[in-house]
Amino acid sequence: MVVIRPVEREELEAVYAIELASFSNPYPYWYLELLHALSGEFFLGAYDSGGRLLGYIIALPMNGPACHIASIAVLPEYRRRRVGSMLLQSVMEVCCSKGKLVHVLEVEISNYPAQLLYASNGFRAYRAVKDYYGEGRHALRMAMVDAECAGGSAGGNIE
Repeated sequence: MVVIRPVEREELEAVYAIELASFSNPYPYWYLELLHALSGEFFLGAYDSGGRLLGYIIALPMNGPACHIASIAVLPEYRRRRVGSMLLQSVMEVCCSKGKLVHVLEVEISNYPAQLLYASNGFRAYRAVKDYYGEGRHALRMAMVDAECAGGSAGGNIE
């Protein structure tokens, strides 16, 4: 059983370990601390029945109707077990509860498994961003408008 709940500050070491295991250019620990302070209830973790952190997601509310998903990562041995989808759905529910019905994120163009995860959760690519992850490492900006959130009135600009 997987439980999704907000990440406590004391759990950032476990978040950082997942970050290091997941990305070739991980966020530094201090940046995760900053994101935790800024995101509050939008920083969620997936935990197994023993309380082990399996993955996390960070979203930041933006002006207007949007949330920006700043990062999502799952321990390598728990990928392709729906943990990422559970995290995405959970953070989108939190965003919706705060009136944020547009969800945006960036994903490296070469990260096909992540693109499939996002597409299977309703995200669509709408722009390429050159050198987003460093020289020669381009991103796709993807967005999803939650038509069921707020009665289906989306409005607003996703950029």
